[in-house]
This record gives sequence, structure tokens and C-alpha cells, in this order.
Amino acid sequence: MTSIPNMSDVFKTHDPLNIPTNKSLDSDSDSIPVIDLSLPNAPALMNNAFKTCGAFQVLNHGVPLSLLKSMESFINDLFDLPTSQKLKVVRSPESISGFGLVPLSKIYPKRPWGEGFTIIGNPVDHLQKLWPQDCKKYWYYYYYHGQIL
Repeated sequence: MTSIPNMSDVFKTHDPLNIPTNKSLDSDSDSIPVIDLSLPNAPALMNNAFKTCGAFQVLNHGVPLSLLKSMESFINDLFDLPTSQKLKVVRSPESISGFGLVPLSKIYPKRPWGEGFTIIGNPVDHLQKLWPQDCKKYWYYYYYHGQIL
């Protein structure tokens, strides 16, 4: 597990506009559905999107932009940590919480390109290991924003 690349570095050098020429984002079959949560049929649209595409983007979700930006900052801080720091909270075989590959990736023959940090329950132990000096600040981020949602 010590050979996990720092994905923050990978994403900083990855060009998201470098799309293979055999793929077109203009085609209906390649687009991710956009669902307006204020519509009465939103649950049916989400169900269909999961079945046909596996993902969707939502509009009118009610989450304030300031909250999204604050959580994005928290997430960037987390994934910008050196790999050696993130490995202090590596997910153990008997746990779902911690740093590592996305748990569902184990069922697919090809592993996804990425890393994940799963939080189930109280994350204080993990936060203390990741940010010994700033644990209270990050606990506040996590707790406060969780209450808003």
C-alpha cells in the first residue's frame, strides 16, 4: 500500500480537455443526464439515470455555493497531503473508513484511477493523525457542514 501515488499531483498535471478523438461529448449517448431536483419526477429521472448511465448532475439541490466552495477547500487540503501522511489513516481490511482505493473498486477487474477517503461515523481519530496541529479546524469543517446538509 505504500506505492499509492499522490493523486493530487496527478490531477494537477492531467489535462481534462485532452479527450480522445474517438469520443465526442456532443453525442447524447456520451452526456451525463442533468436532473432538476425541483421537478416532481426527479426521483424517476434519477432512477433512470442510475440504470442507464450510472451518474447524473443535479440542479436546484439547495446546497449554498459558499458551502460547496468551503467543502472543496477542505477536500483539496486532504488530498494535497503527502502520501506518507495519508497512509497514517489507511483503510484496514476490516474497516470501511480511511484512505485508499474506493471500496467498490474491488469488484471490478480494472481498478479505477483515483484515491478515496471514506468517513463513517466520527472522523476525529483520522483528523488528529492527518492534521495534528489543525485538527479542530478540520473537525469544525466536517461537523458544521454536515449539520447544514
